[in-house]
Amino acid sequence: MKARKDKFRSGENALGSKGKSLSMLAALAAGAKELHPLRMAPYSVPPFVVVTADYKELEEFLSNYSNEKFAVRSSAIDEDRADASFAGQYDSFLAVKKEDVVDHIAKVRLSYKSSRSAAYKKYINEEENESCKTTAEVLEAPVIVQVMVEASYAGVAFSSHPLYQGQPVLSMTPGLADRLVSGAIDGQTVISARDLPLGFKSAWYRKILHALKLIESKTGAVDIEWCLDKSGRLFIVQARPITVKPLSITVFDASNIQESYPGKTSPLTFSFAQEAYREVYKSFALFMGVPAKKVEASKIFDTMIGYHQGKIYYNLASWYELVSMLPFYRTNKDFMEAMMGLKAQLRKELERELAAKPQPSLSEKFNSIFSFGKMILAYLTLDQAVGKFEKRLESALTIDREKIKRMDLIELKNVYTTLEENLLKHWQTPVVNDFYTMIFSGVCTRLFERHSLLDSMPAYLKADIAVVSAEPPRRLNNLALAIKNKDEFCRLVKLEHFSKALSLLKAEPLAWRQYQNYLRRFGDRNLSELKLETPNQEDCPAVLLGTVAALCRKPMAELGEKRDSEQAPLGKEAPHLLRILAHRTAVLIARRENLRFARTRVFGLVRLIFKCAGERLYQAKLIDSAEDVFYLRHDEIFAAAGGTNLSSLRALVQVRKQEWLTYPEQSPLRVSFVGLVQANQTIKEDLCQAKTEESDCYRGKAASSGIYRGRVRVIKDPHQEKLEAGDVLVAERTDPGWIMHFSLAGALVVSHGSILSHTAIVAREMKIPCVVALVGAENLLKNGDLVEVNGFAGTVKILESNDEVGHEKSKMSV
Repeated sequence: MKARKDKFRSGENALGSKGKSLSMLAALAAGAKELHPLRMAPYSVPPFVVVTADYKELEEFLSNYSNEKFAVRSSAIDEDRADASFAGQYDSFLAVKKEDVVDHIAKVRLSYKSSRSAAYKKYINEEENESCKTTAEVLEAPVIVQVMVEASYAGVAFSSHPLYQGQPVLSMTPGLADRLVSGAIDGQTVISARDLPLGFKSAWYRKILHALKLIESKTGAVDIEWCLDKSGRLFIVQARPITVKPLSITVFDASNIQESYPGKTSPLTFSFAQEAYREVYKSFALFMGVPAKKVEASKIFDTMIGYHQGKIYYNLASWYELVSMLPFYRTNKDFMEAMMGLKAQLRKELERELAAKPQPSLSEKFNSIFSFGKMILAYLTLDQAVGKFEKRLESALTIDREKIKRMDLIELKNVYTTLEENLLKHWQTPVVNDFYTMIFSGVCTRLFERHSLLDSMPAYLKADIAVVSAEPPRRLNNLALAIKNKDEFCRLVKLEHFSKALSLLKAEPLAWRQYQNYLRRFGDRNLSELKLETPNQEDCPAVLLGTVAALCRKPMAELGEKRDSEQAPLGKEAPHLLRILAHRTAVLIARRENLRFARTRVFGLVRLIFKCAGERLYQAKLIDSAEDVFYLRHDEIFAAAGGTNLSSLRALVQVRKQEWLTYPEQSPLRVSFVGLVQANQTIKEDLCQAKTEESDCYRGKAASSGIYRGRVRVIKDPHQEKLEAGDVLVAERTDPGWIMHFSLAGALVVSHGSILSHTAIVAREMKIPCVVALVGAENLLKNGDLVEVNGFAGTVKILESNDEVGHEKSKMSV
């Protein structure tokens, strides 16, 4: 009897009388049996029989059972094909009693000739299948009779859902899934473990995913009907190929770029940044030996960054494609992900697309060898190249800014074009330095990890060159020390009488000279400094004066003593060669930060050019205010100079202003588009904070060594909220303009970032303990919490929680 049951369980009789191919269900049953000797199969297929014209096998099958109920479902020859699934076009019946099985087989067969199935065939442009043309043939069409499972949960699952970025998607309901499959109920859609309904075990979810992966490896993309019995055993009761062609997937990620362009960013800034990325990375690819023909043919350079709901994102596929143009793609890909601080891996469909490229031809292999040689040469000559670039930079930026303020629109366009030709198209040196920073830091991380010294790595990242971003705090501290009438200065700043505070500085020659020197050197270094719509410190000195006032009350020297008061030992020392590698990595990182300041200076000049362009357009009555220029693209602005602009810039501005109001203030870190970008997007990002075993201790990544205890100050709007000296600065992310807040901080905790981010680099230079990539830090920690920031272990421990919900924020106006 057992042998007879196994016969039906494994699908041995699933070949129809006309020699039709084995059904997918039978293949699954055979697959489960085949895997059993090797390991326990993650699923079972309930015993079934395929009924054709001969009912003898059905009688034999039913004789094995007495009180069981059965599912009677369609198994037409044209069903579940690769190009058309026929899902739901034919009738199926559940919980059929043994004595009613034959009657229900007839009902299923009659549905093969229904108006519903005829309409479906018309929809897919297909005539009636030859096997089911006559009534006689319909009465012989195959039908599956399967033992029912007493289900606790049931549902359908897609191994690669075309509308969910090609990832597995489940839909489930308690009990049987017939109403779910028919669409009578919605059920619970599950995209990740967080979506599971109460009472559904995560182990069951993993079991279903495992089964899906196994079935997909044998059959291709598939959707299945599944159920779990009372004991949690998984059964696959139906399977069909996914016939909808997956749409292209575009993934935007802001893990790293939001440090440069936080929050909503104007159309003008995006258009300039888009052009800068295009020109810079095209020149980089050419410089690194990628054939010019390949570079010019590639479309990726126009899409290095994307724009969605006012936010700037990296278009990940373009970056992976760029890295794939160079030798050692797999290794460099991992290093790039670490440098970008990506929180989630690239979707598997995009990985497959990159991996599915044809094998390189002989000429392409030769080009790779040539490119590798160029990479080596670029590294060996990097020091000299940086020196040449800095000379080019100083030459290009040596321009009278007062003269720019008097230029007309055509002259402004000429200055911009000259800047583009002289700098943007010769920006390969900073990118080459970035590239080797990525490689060296990646190798360094792996080696420190291999020697079990990863937590100590930030302590070894010390360079013998100064980081320019650490200079502003020292200058501001000296300015604070130079102010004689500190009490009056602080009073005026507190009252937001900034013009009077500046008058006080003018009355003190030493302090005023230091203030002016600071503006000349760092006037463009500001919060959100790469956003052209952000005023510089000369136009809006509130944050700068507030920082100086805070330093007047508590100078940095006192803070420095407090920061260094508790330094944990390094433990075992790193090997000599590893220390040399760490030093070289630190030099590259420091140089990267200094070259980023070059970018700040260029953006500062571009900001002035477009600010003046806005004034000219306003004077010509083409826009309603000079600030409206930020709602236009840079090419639209300069088109007005040549007479090729739209007939109404004012109308275009109004449209974009209305759209701007619809953009949310907070956007997800990652946005994925299925099909046409912007038209049909799905948002998916699972980022959970990593708690340690201690309930009040959270783990991020160690970025700057040291241990510091202090009170938390969460800064969400750095223009409005101020930091007191010695506070632990907590933020979602920072940009280089936050340096004035760093001047006051005792420690730094940031939700995003990596050891290569601006936050980490400056923290190490200033000897401030720092933890980055502590996801959700700005929500986990509250103002006033007493915390211990451990820059060695990458942890933040709450020592004393502040339960005052309405903690009052000190504010300063812009």
